[in-house]
Amino acid sequence: MLYSTIGVYSPCSVIKSDEACEMSFRSKEDIISILKEANSYNAEYIVIEVNEENIDLINDLKFDIKLLTNININHTNHINYVNKIKEFLSDEESLHIIGFFDYDKSLFEELKVNNALSFSTNYVSTVNSVLPNTHECLLLELKDDLKGMDMLFRLNNEEIRIKTKMIMNYNVFNILGSVLVVNSLNLFNKNSFQDFILNFSIPGRSEVIDGNIIIDTQLSKALEYIKTKKSKENIRVVIGSVGYGYKYWIKEFQNGNHVENRHKYRKYACSLLDGSVKKVYITENDNGKEDVRSICNELKSYLNNTESEVIIDRKEAIKKAVEEMNTEDVLLIIGRGNRRVLVNGEESIKLLQDKEVVREIKNGYK
Repeated sequence: MLYSTIGVYSPCSVIKSDEACEMSFRSKEDIISILKEANSYNAEYIVIEVNEENIDLINDLKFDIKLLTNININHTNHINYVNKIKEFLSDEESLHIIGFFDYDKSLFEELKVNNALSFSTNYVSTVNSVLPNTHECLLLELKDDLKGMDMLFRLNNEEIRIKTKMIMNYNVFNILGSVLVVNSLNLFNKNSFQDFILNFSIPGRSEVIDGNIIIDTQLSKALEYIKTKKSKENIRVVIGSVGYGYKYWIKEFQNGNHVENRHKYRKYACSLLDGSVKKVYITENDNGKEDVRSICNELKSYLNNTESEVIIDRKEAIKKAVEEMNTEDVLLIIGRGNRRVLVNGEESIKLLQDKEVVREIKNGYK
């Protein structure tokens, strides 16, 4: 059973398995329900994604393995965030597996206690003055393009090469962490893992369709990556912006900072695109009670050095972008990932998933 924000794979969850959710659980009652369900269906393993908002709910729960993929040094509440992680990893009963990516050596050494295992890359370890042999799983070599990644890593004392159609370097850490978890359970088989990971993709996270359409949630990293592979004359982007938001959506909306800073966020996003891509298709994305056309026109006003077009209906915007592509183009559809519910009014929603729209277009949707 898997409870995560990219999908819930469970026999009786009300959340569809192929859809994203804001949080995999929200209360201790949810945790109790998950445990009862696992017992009823004789589940061998429960995998639960935990974030800063719900980590306090599971501090008294016993885990076989706790995996820390990374610590974001740019987190808005970094000190409190790190303290929560330290508390979470303070027990001596669980096996701790820690990813070492963009935080410093001192914090890594503080976390890697109680016989914790770790994974990283040879480059990251060397730059941060951590001996590569410190890690039980270490990336040695990486070749990547828009068709996928070819990885050579060391697991304990064995060198293993695998290929995957996933893109983006951060997925290297997801893969290495998974390898170390599965190996710690004595279930790792390199041939079986290769068969599985080759065609695996994380729904809505740098998900590639037909080798030239990429669906993702965040603009900056995806665009930065694509720009290393394609010239600006071959990059097209579909983008929108959320509106005011509502207190019951996500925690970040409760203090009103999103409303106060939304123009700054929009301008920054457009600054990444202006003069850097071929064309931008501006459309809706959870505008809520804020006028969608006003949002789109604001975004367009920031794009002075790149062709842009406002198409309010998101499905039609994606359709036109796909139709205008040539064989060398890459299309980045950004902002929604694997989410289906689009809040397009104060009291209205519509159901739309970017990946399904692309599939409809590819299958002859008009």
